Amino acid sequence: MAEFGKNWRNSIFKLAPSWLVGTPQSADEGEFVWYSLMVTLDAFLRRAELGLIAKFPTYAPTDAFPYLSRDRRILRGRDETDAQFAIRLKRYLDDHRTRGNPFAMMEQIRAYLGVDVLCRTVDARGNWYTIATDGTYSTSLDTGNWEWDDDAASQWSRFWVIIYPDATLGPWFEQPYAIGSGSLWGGAIGTAGYTIGTTATPDEVAAIRSLVQTWKPAGTTCEWIIISFDPDAWDPSDPEPVNGDHEEDVRYSAHLTLDGTDDHVDHGNSLDFSFEWSDQFTLSMWVETTDTTAMLMSKMDVAPTVRGWAISLDGTGKAELELINDASSSSQIRVTSPAAINDGQRHHLLWRYDGSQAAAGVALSLDGVDVTLTESADNLSGTIKNSLDVLVGAYTGGQYLAGNVGTYAIWDSYILDRQALSVWARGPGGDLTSLSPLLWTKIVGSTYPTITDYGSGGHDGTLTNGAADDIVDVAVSARLLTARYWRGTEAVVL
Repeated sequence: MAEFGKNWRNSIFKLAPSWLVGTPQSADEGEFVWYSLMVTLDAFLRRAELGLIAKFPTYAPTDAFPYLSRDRRILRGRDETDAQFAIRLKRYLDDHRTRGNPFAMMEQIRAYLGVDVLCRTVDARGNWYTIATDGTYSTSLDTGNWEWDDDAASQWSRFWVIIYPDATLGPWFEQPYAIGSGSLWGGAIGTAGYTIGTTATPDEVAAIRSLVQTWKPAGTTCEWIIISFDPDAWDPSDPEPVNGDHEEDVRYSAHLTLDGTDDHVDHGNSLDFSFEWSDQFTLSMWVETTDTTAMLMSKMDVAPTVRGWAISLDGTGKAELELINDASSSSQIRVTSPAAINDGQRHHLLWRYDGSQAAAGVALSLDGVDVTLTESADNLSGTIKNSLDVLVGAYTGGQYLAGNVGTYAIWDSYILDRQALSVWARGPGGDLTSLSPLLWTKIVGSTYPTITDYGSGGHDGTLTNGAADDIVDVAVSARLLTARYWRGTEAVVL
C-alpha cells in the first residue's frame, strides 16, 4: 500500500503544471501547497491500508495483531502462532455470533490454553456442557445433581467452569504442565490474587477470568473457575461436591483416634529413621487436638539422657521440634511454632531439617504457610541416634496424645518448597506416592491393629492399646476446604 501511494504521487507530479510543483531547485508557494495536498492524500491512503488490514488479517503485519485483538475482543493464546491467531481474528464475527453459548466460551478458553483439554460448565440446575479432548460436544441437561448449596432463588443465573489439564504431562504442582508458565506460587489462604498449588501466573489467571466474563451468557454469574487435576472428578453422571458445608474437608473422616491414656502407633526401630544431626529429613503430620502437652511423632529415649528426635506440643499447645543429644546438658535444638495449634481444629505440620546442626536449619510449614520459629535451644553438639522405635502419639516415656491423627509421613531428605506445599495441598487423605516418602500412612485401607505403610520403606505400624474402631476409615468425597482449594480431588479455584 505504501508503494502504491508513492507511485501514485510520482504520477501526479508528472501530470501537474510546473508552476504548481516547482522544480527540484525551487521551493515556492505552489510547491508548499502541493505537498500539503500530498500529506492529506497520505493520511487517506493510510486509513485505506488499515481498513484492508482489518478486513484481511491473514495478510496483515504481525504488529497489527494487538490492535485487531483489542478491537475484535479475541484474546491471543499463550502459545498461539501468528498463522493460527490470524485465522481466529478472521472468523471473529462467526465466533461472536455464538457468544453467550457455553461451548463458545469453553472454545475460547481452550484456544487460550493452547492444549486440547477436557472442559465443562455446569449451572445450578444441573445442566452440563462438555467439550472432550478430541473436541466433541456433549450435554447432560436438567439433571438436578449439582446441589452446591440451598440457594434455589438464583439457580437460573449461576454456573461453574471446570478445566482439566492433561495429567500425563507431569505432577500437577510442577512444570511442565498444561496450564501455567510461571513457577509454583501461592500465599496464605484467602490472600487476594493468589492461586494455591498451580504454576499459573497472575496474568494467566486474569486472562482466563476475562474470557469467562466476556463470553458467558448475559445475566449469569460464574461462581468459580475450577482447575481439576483429577480427570474423573465432577463427572456429569456422578458429580461432587454435593450439598453441604463447603468449608470442610470431610475426607478427614479417615483418621486415627487416640485416647491420651496409652493409645499409640509403633512403627518399629529401623535404620531408615535413625537420623543423625548431620542428616536431612522431613516430618509431616495432620493432627487435631486440645492437648497442651503431648508427643506427636518421636524416636526419643527417656531420662536421664533423653536422646533422639521428636515433634510434640510444648506445654502451651504450640508445635515443637526437638533434636536432642542430652537434655540434661542442654545439648539440643528446640524450636516452636509462633501460635498454638491445640484449638480442636485440623492442622498440618511439615517440619524440615537441613543437617546443619543449627536451629536456623529447621523450617516449619503450618497449614501450607511457612512460619517464623521461636528458638528455645540451639546448642546441639553430639549424636541424636538411638535404638528405639518410631512412635506416633507418644514417646518411650509417655506423653500420650488425645486427639485425631490423619496422614503422616517421613522423608530422609529436605523436600523442596513446592513439594512441601503439595503435601499440605493434597490434604489428610491425599496421595503422596509421587513424592516418594520413606514412611507414609494414609489410614485409609488399614485393618486393626496394622497401620499400613504405603511408603518405600515398608514399615507398617501397630496400633497399640487401641481398638478396631479407633481406625476411622469412612469413604466420603472431598469438598471445598477454603474458597480456593479442594483437598483430596486435587483441584484449585482461580
